[in-house]
Amino acid sequence: MIKNNKILDKINARIESIQSEDVSKYPEDYKQHLSIELAVYKKIKKELEFQNFSPLEKQAKRISYLAICRKTNGDCSNELKTINIYESILVSMPYLKALNHNDKLLLLEGLCIREIEIIDDNLLGGIKKHVTAIEIENAFKPYFEKISPFKMDMLKECYEKIENLYNELMKLNQTD
Repeated sequence: MIKNNKILDKINARIESIQSEDVSKYPEDYKQHLSIELAVYKKIKKELEFQNFSPLEKQAKRISYLAICRKTNGDCSNELKTINIYESILVSMPYLKALNHNDKLLLLEGLCIREIEIIDDNLLGGIKKHVTAIEIENAFKPYFEKISPFKMDMLKECYEKIENLYNELMKLNQTD
C-alpha cells in the first residue's frame, strides 16, 4: 500500500502540473499530447485508488456502475453476474472454511480467491472471462465426493452456502 501511495503522489503531482500549465503558448500537437497524457494519468490514478478500496467499497463501486449501466439501457448482464458471484463467494467463504477439515477443500478455497482477484482487478465489473467450468468442477470434486455424502445436520448451513456457490459459479459459464 505504501508503494501505491508513493506512486499516487507522483501521479497526482503530474496531473496538477499538467492542469496548472499555461498551454496557450504551445503548438496544437503538444497540447494534444498533454491532453492524452492527462487522460492516461487520470485513468491510472483511478485504477490504483480502486485497488486500495476494501472489498465492500469495490462492490459498492460495481453496484454504482451497474445502476449507471441500467440508466443508459446498456447490456449489464456481465456486471450483474460479477456482483452476484462476488457476493456469493464472500458469504460462502466462512462456511467453506468451517468444512475444510484436513485441507480437503484447499483447491476450492484457491479457486474462490482467484475469482475474487479476477473481479477485484476490474474496476467496473464487466468481466468476460471468469474461472472456467472445468476449474469449478475440479475444485468442487472433493466437496461432492468426500464431504457432501457425509452431511451432518448441525452444519446444514455450510452445505447450503457451498452448493449455492457452486450453482452461482456455474452460471458464470452459461451463455445468456
